[in-house]
Amino acid sequence: MMLRLGLAYFGAGAVLLACSSQDGNPPRIDTSLTEGRANEAPAAWTPANLPADICDIPGSTDFNVAAGESASLDPSPTCDALISQPDGLPSICVRKFANVTIAGKLTSWGDATRVLAIVATNTFAIPSGGSVNAIASGGDPRGVGGPAQGDGAGSGGAGHIGAGASGGDSAGGTGGIAFGPTSGTPVVTGSTGGYGNSQWDGLGGYAGGAIQLVACHELALSGTVDAHGENGWNGRDGYTPHVNYPGGGGGGGSGGTIVLDAPSITAGCGAKLVAVGGSGGRGGHAPELNQVGGPGGAGGTGAQPPQPGGKGGSASGGGGGAIGRIVLHLPEGAPLPSIASDPPAAMEH
Repeated sequence: MMLRLGLAYFGAGAVLLACSSQDGNPPRIDTSLTEGRANEAPAAWTPANLPADICDIPGSTDFNVAAGESASLDPSPTCDALISQPDGLPSICVRKFANVTIAGKLTSWGDATRVLAIVATNTFAIPSGGSVNAIASGGDPRGVGGPAQGDGAGSGGAGHIGAGASGGDSAGGTGGIAFGPTSGTPVVTGSTGGYGNSQWDGLGGYAGGAIQLVACHELALSGTVDAHGENGWNGRDGYTPHVNYPGGGGGGGSGGTIVLDAPSITAGCGAKLVAVGGSGGRGGHAPELNQVGGPGGAGGTGAQPPQPGGKGGSASGGGGGAIGRIVLHLPEGAPLPSIASDPPAAMEH
C-alpha cells in the first residue's frame, strides 16, 4: 500500500507523518508525542476563549457550503453570543450550528473590533477542495506599515508576529511594529500594509483576518484555512511632467490568526493552514524614460522574515508583511494531526 506523506510543522522536532493513503483509507494520526501514554485518555477539553458550556446546548441549524459554491459568514451583525477578549482585543462573534460542512469557499470579513468563531456541536468537516478564508478590511492598527516619505519611495509592510519590512529607497516607509501575542489563544487580525500619500502610490495590502473554528466532537480537515496578509498594490506606471509620475509600491499586509479548537482533529493530506504575510507591491515603471520600478519585498513565512522593497530606477517597491499565528487547541495527551502549516502551528492545551 502506497502512502502519501504530509509534513506536520510544530517547530523544533517536527516529524514527517503518513497522513492518508492513496487507497482512500482514513487519515492517519500521529502518536509520536503521546507514546508511553497509550492507556491514558486525553485530558478534559473545553474550548478556548468561549464559555465552557458552549457545547452543552446543541445548535439548532446546519451550515453548509457545497463544492463549487461560495458563501460569506461575517462577525456582524448577527451573533449567537458576543464574547469579550481581554486587553482591548476584538470581541468574538460566535455563530453556533449543529453540523458544519464547508466543501466550497467560505469567506469571513472581520476587523479590529470583532472577529468570528464558528461552533459545530455535532460534526465539523472541511473536505478536500473546501476552504475558509479570513480577511480583515480594517486590521489591527498597532502594526500598520509606515507610509513612504518621498515621491516614488515604497511603503512599509505590516507587523504582527515580528516586524514588517521597510519600503525601498532611503525615504521608504518603516515596517510596522510587532504586536501579536506569542502564547495563549487570543484571536486577533493582522494589520494593513503602508501606503504613501501620493495618488500614484500603491495601496497597502489588506490584513489577514482572524477566525476560531470549534468542533465539540471532532474537526475533520482535508481543505484549507487561510488568514494570509494580502499583497500591496503596485505603484502607478507612466511619466508625464507635471501630470503623472511613477508611484511607490504599497506595503504587504500581515497574516492574521487561525485557532483550531476541538477534543480531536483528523486531517487528510490536503489539509493546510496559512497565515503568511503579503508581499509588497512593485514600484511603478516609467517606459517613457526606459526605467523600471523596484520589486516588492516578499512577505514573511515560517522559513524567512519579510523582505524590504527593492529600489528601482523609476520608483521603489513596498516592504513585505509579517507572519500571523496559527494555534491548535487540543486537550493534553490528544494525538496530533498531520497538517501542513505556514507559519508553524503552536500547540495550546
